[in-house]
Amino acid sequence: MRLLGTELRRFWRRRAVRWLVALCLLLALVINVIQLARSAQGTSYSRGGSSFVPEQCRTGEHDGLPVVDQACFEGSLEGRFEVPIAGMGVALALLGILLGSTFLAAEFGASGFGTQLLFEPRRWRLYAAKVAAVAVGCALVAVLIIAWTGLGQYVASALRGSTAGVDAGWLADRAGDTGRAAGACALAAVCALAVAALARRTVVAVGIFFG
Repeated sequence: MRLLGTELRRFWRRRAVRWLVALCLLLALVINVIQLARSAQGTSYSRGGSSFVPEQCRTGEHDGLPVVDQACFEGSLEGRFEVPIAGMGVALALLGILLGSTFLAAEFGASGFGTQLLFEPRRWRLYAAKVAAVAVGCALVAVLIIAWTGLGQYVASALRGSTAGVDAGWLADRAGDTGRAAGACALAAVCALAVAALARRTVVAVGIFFG
């Protein structure tokens, strides 16, 4: 556990990790702000702005405006966050590849791994600690990014849309989706770490996955 804690601190102190996480958080914020700004037209209750109401939820028309089945419309909003999480799962897996590749390969380049072996001569324990640190660290990064994105979408929905259907059951389902995305990110990072341990170059490890 002590060795794992040391490797986790080493993981979070890497500038590449901090910059990549900060960039992802900033990108998620920008996307949410853009969606919030663009939603002003879609949520304005006008004759030309009712196309966002699903056809199956329209029960008629009054004064040129659709009459909406509220239960049907709220039900159509459920699961909207499933699509962003599914799309983010792919992006987070790619992020895991970058984080896993840079974590170990950079230490070979700076001769840091050889120095660590002086304090922990059992190579397999050091490798195991690094694998666990990358897996745990990347999973936490994925949860942080998804939670940040979800919070932004919730605020946007509360301001310009609807938060109907967001209850304990919905949160439990999204927690499962988040866990799967975090697992994909961690698995991708571990695979990248293994390749980086063989290649001992960040560029080579990244090139194998992205090339």
